[in-house]
Amino acid sequence: MSRRSGRAAAAAVSAWPRRSGACEQPVWMRTLAVGDVVSNGGPWRVVRRVDRRKNGDLWCVWLAIRHCSWTHRCYTLYLANDLKQSGYKRVSVRRRRLDGLMDRRIEEAMNQGGCSRSAMLLTCCDVEGVA
Repeated sequence: MSRRSGRAAAAAVSAWPRRSGACEQPVWMRTLAVGDVVSNGGPWRVVRRVDRRKNGDLWCVWLAIRHCSWTHRCYTLYLANDLKQSGYKRVSVRRRRLDGLMDRRIEEAMNQGGCSRSAMLLTCCDVEGVA
């Protein structure tokens, strides 16, 4: 019997699926863009920002937060897996233009990054009811 090194043995019995197509994302995720509307059967949510991996797969989407949060941020991030697990799908409506005053303020808050609550441009209470 031959003994494999720790790394070789781990690689031989890896439980992680290979990236050769076993984990492909649905087409709607690969084509999701800013202004698209998503829903999991509940209220419709407008995609405010999209981050992608190098291969084009969806990494995460930024949405306006629906209710008050302990972070007090006006936005939330959903990873691609969160969207799948929560049952989100793209709603087939026309892409929304994000050119209103509140849309611009939310974008500024997303660009602001981490900061103290007193320095936040918008809080979760300011965007309650905003899609």
